[in-house]
Amino acid sequence: MSEFFGFLKVLVLCVAGLIALLVILLVLVNYLPRSPLRDIMGALTKRIGATAAVAMIAIPIQPVVGIDGIYDIASSIFLLCYWLLLIREIQKALA
Repeated sequence: MSEFFGFLKVLVLCVAGLIALLVILLVLVNYLPRSPLRDIMGALTKRIGATAAVAMIAIPIQPVVGIDGIYDIASSIFLLCYWLLLIREIQKALA
């Protein structure tokens, strides 16, 4: 059992480290002059924020029977379309 908790500890530290690196990268890219990397990172940040917002809204909706199923389907379709539009924004930034 202690091996499992040791693995879990390493996993949590790695995820925290990756999040810290992402935040540092976002701050550094923000200070770049107008560049494709800045546009792509901005679009990616918006999508991560929208995904987090959908997840936060889902928490209070889950106990309501009926609405939770509709919300799950609608939010999944919204996020799929929103993430697929990232390809278009990347192409626009690189053009």
